[in-house]
Amino acid sequence: MKPVPLATTLRDNLAAYFSLDTKPAVDAKAGSTLGPWVPGTDGGSLVDDNFGAKGLRVDSNVDAYQLVQNGADIALSPQFTIGFWFRTDCTQGNGTGEPILSNKNYTSGANAGIALGLFGSCEVRFNIGSGGKRDDINGMKVSANQWAYLALSVDAAAKKFSAYVIDPVLGLQKVENKAIASTDVTKLNGLGTKAWGLNDDATHNYVPNNAGSLKGVMAFNDLAMWTRVLTLDELKSITASRQPLSSLNP
Repeated sequence: MKPVPLATTLRDNLAAYFSLDTKPAVDAKAGSTLGPWVPGTDGGSLVDDNFGAKGLRVDSNVDAYQLVQNGADIALSPQFTIGFWFRTDCTQGNGTGEPILSNKNYTSGANAGIALGLFGSCEVRFNIGSGGKRDDINGMKVSANQWAYLALSVDAAAKKFSAYVIDPVLGLQKVENKAIASTDVTKLNGLGTKAWGLNDDATHNYVPNNAGSLKGVMAFNDLAMWTRVLTLDELKSITASRQPLSSLNP
């Protein structure tokens, strides 16, 4: 079957993009940095991705990774989308969960900020909160040891958010335009440090703070952030094209 073309509109409002083909990782938009939390303690290594290039394997038993935005915090944009390829063997997933990507203190989902978390049975949960209040999209799953695409879109102006998992085995799973009924969208920047944890939350202390949670390995590829809401057709083109965003020369 002929691949679907990668939507050229994916260049529009692209705020950060890490192809993760090399170490150290470089943001093609030069607006953020990504690397080990603790200098000299690197839990990251390159692995084969789904494009014939490389992705980033992060082992939090050694050290998680931290993404720091240098400019405006994307989580305070009126609209934004975060998307990336993700692979896990699901062994970290249990009832306590483990952050995949988070800018908050994830001891409570109601704390201010955003978290994508891995739970038991390969479940991915999308959470936003603002201190005592929260909104969630749960129940989507990834296949173990497969590259799946995860995306979270927030329209803070319209008070709606959407979550997507596009898995090579399970197909498209989505919840679109769910009302943000509880969260104060002015507090989505979490700890306010412009930092996101990969395989950790923004405290860099998720496992010690949450009894029963597990460290382990997660892999990431083609991590991107946009200051707009992507359409479902754009997201489908990412997975159907079999091409990385770098092929657009963003």
